Amino acid sequence: MQSGQVHQRNRIAARRSLQSLVPTSSGCGGFSSGACDVRPGPRLPINGEPIYARLFTQLNGTWVHTDYTYTATIEAQATLTTRTPGSTLTGSAVTFTWTSAPSATEYILALGAARAGSSNLYYSGATTATSATVAKLPTNGQTIYARLFTQLNGTCVHIDDTYTAAL
Repeated sequence: MQSGQVHQRNRIAARRSLQSLVPTSSGCGGFSSGACDVRPGPRLPINGEPIYARLFTQLNGTWVHTDYTYTATIEAQATLTTRTPGSTLTGSAVTFTWTSAPSATEYILALGAARAGSSNLYYSGATTATSATVAKLPTNGQTIYARLFTQLNGTCVHIDDTYTAAL
């Protein structure tokens, strides 16, 4: 880089600290135009948490940085509506319904008996539907764990609920 040229590199992190964000020695990726290389990173959160950005600038061989803090947008995710969470199911065949999330591309419903996130009783697979009829649920009064996944702008989020199996 010639004297007086400015080189900038952006790094964005969804973490509590910027200490691990430092410029690399790879320069500008070999571009004669001075454009910096762009590398994909983790997807940004959609839950309202802070996002920290650090802009590095190299001027005459010396790196300096400026820190910025942003707040992630909060995207509405789907929630179970028919079969009220916490309720006792009415039998071995039950229809579960959930809200449609505006930015959602697909949903997955998982039901299990072991713990939140288990799917030994039912797994819908990816679907654009907002309901699923599940047959052959237990009727022994045990706890049934439900996890509803929502795919929002490339990020998968979930909500957990519990039900009591019918007797």
